[in-house]
This record gives sequence, C-alpha cells and structure tokens, in this order.
Amino acid sequence: MSTDNDVTEAHPRFPFFVPGAPDERVGEILYGGMRKNVELQTGAEVSDARIRKINYNHDGSDCMAEVGQESHRGLGTIMGIFHVPASGMYFVASGERGMWAADALEVGKYEMQAVLEFDL
Repeated sequence: MSTDNDVTEAHPRFPFFVPGAPDERVGEILYGGMRKNVELQTGAEVSDARIRKINYNHDGSDCMAEVGQESHRGLGTIMGIFHVPASGMYFVASGERGMWAADALEVGKYEMQAVLEFDL
C-alpha cells in the first residue's frame, strides 16, 4: 500500500482479526459495520486496505494505534483502522469511538509516519 506521504513499510506477516470476535464471520460483520460508520462520518469511501497499525505525530508527540491494543488516548481497545484516500486521512475505531457511538478518531495525512497492513 502507498500513502500520499510514502510512509508504508515492510513488516512481518500478521493475520487479520477483529478483537473479541469469536470467529472470522463475526469479525467480518463487525469490521463491515465500522467501515460503514467511517464512510458515513466522512461521506467518502474507505480503502480496501486492512490496516493493523499506524504511527503518527499528534501535537508534537509520537503516537501509535494498533488493532487489539489499548489506545494511549483513553479510547479503549483499538478495533479497526481505516484509510480514506479522498482526504488522505486515517480513522481509528475503538469501543469508545467509531464502533458503537461517536465518530472515529481522525488522524491527518500530514501527521502520518508509518502504516502497517495485515497479511490477507
């Protein structure tokens, strides 16, 4: 995958999952719902990339969001990360934001440092 800032890097293979999903079918349903929420939030299509982790800079601090890990910003477990090519922005969905209530956390394209995708 390539972003506007060419921050994609090689990584060890890591299979796609949705935290807490009991099986692949339920995981796909949950992921589809999060994706739809981001599309409703942005009014634009989400890329097909299955993103595992992003590194970014927020207000001068290096930050990371990784699916399955707790958000350092107090948003609970990261459930999905989505890229909207039309804006170049990334959206982080968690149990607190972007999954059931409130909009997903927005990360601007100029804040991005690295993007890691799941192995499909």
